[in-house]
Amino acid sequence: NLVRKLSKKFHNLSEDTYSNFRSELRKCSNRLALEQQKQHQRQNTHHFRGGKKRKIKNGRDITTPKISFLDDIEHGGDRQALVSFGGISLRINEFHLNKMKVLFDRNLRTEQSTNQFDDFFPCALFTTLLRYDALEGAG
Repeated sequence: NLVRKLSKKFHNLSEDTYSNFRSELRKCSNRLALEQQKQHQRQNTHHFRGGKKRKIKNGRDITTPKISFLDDIEHGGDRQALVSFGGISLRINEFHLNKMKVLFDRNLRTEQSTNQFDDFFPCALFTTLLRYDALEGAG
């Protein structure tokens, strides 16, 4: 009889714990989905609406990451590109940069104008490189 009572208490406790876990998971998921939706809306506003003012410095949009090439070849003979934004600089070799551009063209080109599309590639590249850097290459 004591074992049955303990079993019932553990069962109730596990149901309560699981129910609370699902509730918290749902709240967290909804919050993350809302944040992602807001971020996506900000990106669409930033990149695809022509009416928004952009910060211009020396004729260049400073709200877009800058892609430049390094002259020194110290990485196995591969030419390196430097993708810089907000004080963070990330390297990618030219072969992989071109490969990312082809994949971007193939999968993400929309009916937007070419200039708006070309402005978005550096942002997508910087975000991807930053993610790989955070994961230390894994993923």
